Amino acid sequence: MRPRSPIALSALAALLWGAPSSSRAAGLEVQVDGGPGARRLLVNGEPYFIRGMNWGYSPIGENYGYNLWAQSDAFIENALRNEMKLLQAAGVNTIRQFP
Repeated sequence: MRPRSPIALSALAALLWGAPSSSRAAGLEVQVDGGPGARRLLVNGEPYFIRGMNWGYSPIGENYGYNLWAQSDAFIENALRNEMKLLQAAGVNTIRQFP
């Protein structure tokens, strides 16, 4: 199973810090299962192994000051479509977006 939607941060936080949790993200049931030292993330009842990365869009030649979200909707959609194809090809199933 490879969900295409982002996982709820509350469930991931619960996995990392030990609070039992269940959450809904984009129609997915997200749960943390197990006890201390043996926790796992479940999405729709199936184990979900996070293959993730930090992601931010910066065109070649730009730096941290670049703001994708200040561009036109058409530009943003095209950039995201191209970037997500690359991430999917690399096997990434979860991203943490930063500005």
